[in-house]
Amino acid sequence: MKRALAGLAALTVVGLAAGVADAADKERMFQFQDDRITESSGLAASMKHSGIVYTHNDSDAGPDVYAVDDSTGETVAVLTLNGAPARDWEAMTRCVTDKTLWVGDIGDNIDAWKTYRLYRIPEPDTLKTGNVEFTQYDIRYADGQARDAEALLCDPRTGRLYIVSKENESKAGVYRGPATMKAGAVNTFMRIASAPAGVTDGAFFADGRFAVLRGYFEARIVTPNAGWKTAVKFTPPIQMQGESVAESADGKDLLFGSEGIGSTVWRVPIPEDVKKLPNSSVSAQDAKDAAKDAKDKGRKAADDAKKAGRDAAKDTSDDIKRVNDEGIPGVDGQMVALFSALGLGLLVLVLATRRD
Repeated sequence: MKRALAGLAALTVVGLAAGVADAADKERMFQFQDDRITESSGLAASMKHSGIVYTHNDSDAGPDVYAVDDSTGETVAVLTLNGAPARDWEAMTRCVTDKTLWVGDIGDNIDAWKTYRLYRIPEPDTLKTGNVEFTQYDIRYADGQARDAEALLCDPRTGRLYIVSKENESKAGVYRGPATMKAGAVNTFMRIASAPAGVTDGAFFADGRFAVLRGYFEARIVTPNAGWKTAVKFTPPIQMQGESVAESADGKDLLFGSEGIGSTVWRVPIPEDVKKLPNSSVSAQDAKDAAKDAKDKGRKAADDAKKAGRDAAKDTSDDIKRVNDEGIPGVDGQMVALFSALGLGLLVLVLATRRD
């Protein structure tokens, strides 16, 4: 965040001179009234409380999540993650699969860290100021490198987490977390796609087919189902430092936020062009994972069948050996000898008859 401040004013002038305009259908949703919210860096619409939006501050501002009334901008409650480090909180998201909020301590303006932290918060049934339950998850990137990131997204279909790095165009990427996050271990995020440069936040749409990625002067609708490619570009509201985006609770609009005391959150309708895009419910990566899982299961089933065959053959062999060693159960040795002699005699009689 702070690395961007130095050139932000100049970028604003250049952007406006180049003909960048505000989103035409934007609507002022609310303005933060709490002076403690100085650097709103993430947004998430509540899943349990109508008319509530969550936000948090940027680096070194304390481990607090603010529940804000989206009609007045007043703070309703402050949820404190007591004891959680707040090195550089840059993003938050909601996971509808289990009704949780996630905060990402993933900022790294000087590329100094090799591990980062995510915090999982079950959304409270009752909003009141105080400490809340949370779980910390340590993460790293698969290549072991440090990088700045400001976008954390949760796939509403699977609950899987994604991070989009805030880097230049040649380096920026989408990183996918493990299928199951584990506390007390370091969770590895794998690069799965390239990303636009300078992404400051992102959010999945409710059906999971699309996601929005925003920067300071440009927003994109991307297709997680097809390599995170850009499907639609549009201009978000021009803000002094646009750091956040979220889908509205009703899924009809996008909410755009900015840092700064008393900053405004804007409501922008999801672009009409999105409705014209083809439908695909399974991503290429998910399909590849499913194929691999099926292949692994098939291989395991084949191995199990082979093992079962070997075990059955061994059991049969053991039974034969036991008969040879112990005799037929319930028949003594004399009887076996008698049956053997009768059989031999019968064989000789048959051969003699054929010779005649």
